[in-house]
Amino acid sequence: MIYLLCLVGEIITAAALKLERAVGAGSATHTLGLFDVSTSATTLSQKSNNPNLAIFNDLGTGKNYGSYSVSTSGDFSEILSFALNSNGISDLNNSIGGFFSVGGALTDSLGLGNQYLFGFSNNGYLASLTVETTPTTAIPTPALLPGLIGLGVSVLKQRKLQATTVSNEQKV
Repeated sequence: MIYLLCLVGEIITAAALKLERAVGAGSATHTLGLFDVSTSATTLSQKSNNPNLAIFNDLGTGKNYGSYSVSTSGDFSEILSFALNSNGISDLNNSIGGFFSVGGALTDSLGLGNQYLFGFSNNGYLASLTVETTPTTAIPTPALLPGLIGLGVSVLKQRKLQATTVSNEQKV
């Protein structure tokens, strides 16, 4: 789970979950599905909930955030990146100022034998979420720039003219 904090007036336009490969087993590749999580962040963070079948099932079901083919072999410390789809981006934007949790499951595994990804990764391995944002407020386009400059010059001339008029009135 991640606490989301963005600047006021910004919207998340892209996001990627980054995980350190660690160890995989079973088939040469697995299909990893990422999903929304309805279990609260407070409940997820309590170590006393491990193992918990309801939480386990919640982490591997729900609204789909993407599906990815992942090799079980490779450098143990390689960082894998999983771009979230539009469902994930929408839920991220709805979570700004609160917690956002992502669940994952092997969607191609039949539960037979040792089938896993990211094994032995509970000892401080990297897991992060990177986001790209854009401002939601309008930014003047270059086509408007000459008009804005002209308006500014006009206002300055008017102020200067008013200051000159006041100064001349005071002399009389």
